[in-house]
Amino acid sequence: MEIVLNDYHKNVNAIKMAKVAYWKTHPLSRNESLKRLRILREQRLVYTKRTAFYGKFQTYYAI
Repeated sequence: MEIVLNDYHKNVNAIKMAKVAYWKTHPLSRNESLKRLRILREQRLVYTKRTAFYGKFQTYYAI
């Protein structure tokens, strides 16, 4: 079976490839990368606490 992409998927792929090309030529600094990783770790921690203690669809409130 041959994969056929419509215009929407071609457009989305072109946008993604443009973003990849941009970030290859404009890499983040070490400090900016560490800052983003720290934010992601904090978000993951909040999510895991929320799902572990209160269920998937309720919010976690830190005391």
